[in-house]
Amino acid sequence: MAVIRGVRGGTVRRLARTLSPVQAGQMAVTFALLVVAAISLLPILWVLSSSFKLREELYQATPSLIVRQPSLENYRFILKELPEIPVMFNNALILCSIVVVGKLALATLAAYPLARMDFPGRDALFLVFILSIFIPRAGGLMATYELMDFLRLRNSIPGLALYWCGHLTTPLFIMRQTFLSIPREIEDAAYIDGANTMQVIMRVALPMSAAGMVVVVLNEFVFHWGEYLTAYTMINDSSKYPIGVGIALVRGWGTTFTSQLTATYGAESAGYLLCIAPVIIVFVLLQKWFIRGLSEGVLKM
Repeated sequence: MAVIRGVRGGTVRRLARTLSPVQAGQMAVTFALLVVAAISLLPILWVLSSSFKLREELYQATPSLIVRQPSLENYRFILKELPEIPVMFNNALILCSIVVVGKLALATLAAYPLARMDFPGRDALFLVFILSIFIPRAGGLMATYELMDFLRLRNSIPGLALYWCGHLTTPLFIMRQTFLSIPREIEDAAYIDGANTMQVIMRVALPMSAAGMVVVVLNEFVFHWGEYLTAYTMINDSSKYPIGVGIALVRGWGTTFTSQLTATYGAESAGYLLCIAPVIIVFVLLQKWFIRGLSEGVLKM
């Protein structure tokens, strides 16, 4: 044992001598980040493990993260025995598609004048938009409920999509900062060549702001995919619920999980993973553009 400790100690001392202080600091930071990442991923790994366990293994005396007999029974049970789940997935896809496209179009058209055009009250108007971020969503929920009901937009998917499209503060801020990061000289050259304002927006500004647009798409998709408060308030018909509401109600369906193989906890875990799967897929597909958008000035003031 003494020999082994001596060998290990000598190896550590030689490694310390070969590393510069900067490299040693980077290694320490990397190790700390790995520890934090492991702690953060542990609950997700536990849910993932539980979703593949049957009732007998899930409720054993000593819980374990390792699945000894993996099974897809929980996923089959969620998709087959709860027909509401696929319907809610479809509702969420329709809602998010409408909202993401609508918000991106509206925020782009509104952000360009705030970034490039000079008119009285421009900065004050933008400040009002930014300050609205600090207003709690639940603050005007009752008034919004009454307005939606008066306009006959409540309890409908198009009505909820229209309501969500009105929340433009975050996408407006992102697109404005993206337009400000584009060199003005490029747009001036287009004006000199005879282009009008709309041509400059469509042929110059939009192609150069693709990264910022991806940030808006990803941010709004993630937010509205799991949105619960306003969706549950504005919609009464359970057949029109998005998945963010439906998956939160799974715990209330505990009496439904009567299978001899599945348990409530395992089926819930499968449902949660099915809910977050589209978000993970979208982020993986767009992460390159998302990081590029953040690094190109989206968050710079």
